[in-house]
Amino acid sequence: MLIRIPPSWSMPERDATPQGVFDSRRDFLRKLGVASIAAGVGGKVPSPKPRTAAKRPSRIPTADLYPAKRNEKFAALDVPLTPESVTSRHNIFDEFTLQRDQVWKVAEPFASRPWRIHVGGAVEKALQFDVDELTRKLGIEERLYRFRCVEAWAMAVPWTGFSFRRFIELVKPTAAAKYVRMVTAARPEEMPGWYASRRVFPYYEGLSLAEASNDLAFLATGIYGHPLPNQHGAPLRLVVPWKYGLKGIKSIAAFEFTREKPGTFWNELSPSNYSFESNERRSAARRERAVRSGCRRMKPPCRFPLQQDAGGALCRVSGRRRRRDSGLTPPDPIPTRSRGGRITQTNGLQKRRKHREETHAGHSYGSHRARRRRDAHGGQQRQGWSQGKSVGGRRDQVDG
Repeated sequence: MLIRIPPSWSMPERDATPQGVFDSRRDFLRKLGVASIAAGVGGKVPSPKPRTAAKRPSRIPTADLYPAKRNEKFAALDVPLTPESVTSRHNIFDEFTLQRDQVWKVAEPFASRPWRIHVGGAVEKALQFDVDELTRKLGIEERLYRFRCVEAWAMAVPWTGFSFRRFIELVKPTAAAKYVRMVTAARPEEMPGWYASRRVFPYYEGLSLAEASNDLAFLATGIYGHPLPNQHGAPLRLVVPWKYGLKGIKSIAAFEFTREKPGTFWNELSPSNYSFESNERRSAARRERAVRSGCRRMKPPCRFPLQQDAGGALCRVSGRRRRRDSGLTPPDPIPTRSRGGRITQTNGLQKRRKHREETHAGHSYGSHRARRRRDAHGGQQRQGWSQGKSVGGRRDQVDG
């Protein structure tokens, strides 16, 4: 294992001075120096030209909509938000580069305006939208979502955008539509990583219409209170918090409503590893790490999924203890007290002990302590031992 020891002069990126503050300081010092020279020579020196901001590849007409109002229904997370300095430097966008810490640099020249979105397939009428006109028409809000990757890392991000359901209501799919397919922009001349691997782009993903109509499904146009930068999938990307990040397709250029289940990029590339649904696995969430957000991992969810019992109430059912008629609530596990006094659940060792005591009662069989106990009672097991009654100040219960 490689252990990296940072030098004494190194500092974390979060402690770096913002560019705006640094530029203002330089301007102040420059003006101070010019003023002192003018006072010394007794003449007038022209003031320096103000510094201009770096030229952006395109102007964003909807920048005045940010920051948007936060939707209180999606404003509660039990983990801290990941700093923007982290999320903006840790990105997966293979069309630009495979180096995740370099995506933000390579994607900077990408022109995300103007941007046309095409809608076709099983809809009443094929449509085209300008992304900024669409944003103003549907309105935007902010939501706090977790973002989980199949590689067992996670982030907590404030997204800005609009509900996928509202977009579906706008485009009016026909009754035959069951799925929606999305495709990323195809611009090899602006995406240096297009031919850098054996993968065939553009990237494409899909959802069932029921999933896309869920309240949680979200089309993001911004992040951290400003429009999406290119490394996050500007100008429009998908966010589905109950699925892994690979479903969050970036820089969407087209929507197609279909009758049959469409293929997805990773499912067709490796069907045995990636399903069409790609829903989060709860067991994997316990091992994930939060990317530089101040906590080691996300709070683990409940181990057992929710199921409906015969009375219609929700209950948590363990896979090991699920009864054959799984519609019924399983019996509560019988607790027992271990040697250290801690309450645990009945395990296989105690079941085997009960079976041995019932089968070989009176035999010189078992541990030294068990033989002494049987000898003290004339070779007979003490009355009530297998029923969990107190023996020698200790209480043992077994699963009967």
